[in-house]
Amino acid sequence: MDGKTLARTAAVIFVAAAVTAAALGMSRKENNPAGKGAHTSAGLMPNMK
Repeated sequence: MDGKTLARTAAVIFVAAAVTAAALGMSRKENNPAGKGAHTSAGLMPNMK
């Protein structure tokens, strides 16, 4: 297999994976209510005293 053919095949596979990931991300249903932000664990929050 030539380098050019291999590069094109890799590009097609990459684009297909990116499109699939984008479609799955858009179709994902959020369970949080509209006004609720992302949950952050207490260990990741800065100590604001």
